[in-house]
Amino acid sequence: MNQLPSAIAIGGRSMGARASARAQIYSPVRKLIFFTYPLVRGLDERYDELLAVESTTDVLFVLGDSDSLCHEMHLKAIRSRMRARTWWIRIIGGDHALWFEDLQRDKICNAAGQLSAWWSDDANRDPALTELTLDYDKQARQAKWTDWMAPPTGAPRPITQF
Repeated sequence: MNQLPSAIAIGGRSMGARASARAQIYSPVRKLIFFTYPLVRGLDERYDELLAVESTTDVLFVLGDSDSLCHEMHLKAIRSRMRARTWWIRIIGGDHALWFEDLQRDKICNAAGQLSAWWSDDANRDPALTELTLDYDKQARQAKWTDWMAPPTGAPRPITQF
């Protein structure tokens, strides 16, 4: 990274995301984009490099809500502990491989890439609005997404048993 001082952001997918988190510590880069992040493996949690990311860094997680390697509960807990400011694009129905039917995968991944590029512009990030939901409209055969929103607050809703 020291050989590329003009780089403004780095990122990766899965293990590449973990590697880019480690690389940030030794580089001037202050924006990280993680496409799927393997936060857990079996019973082990893998978050040390996330906690080491500097407070002057902005981090974007692009993760499916069905990713068994980065469950939403773990992600929320780690995001709250990180020094860096974080954002999350939640992909509805996305697993760790973001495996969908071909057209749906292309549309979702293209939209995620465009949203990530838009996010990388400093003027487009609001520290209070940190979550966006990306979904696929099968009838229209198009990706669709929400505006950036504030994360939900308060105690979780009780589970009702029938």
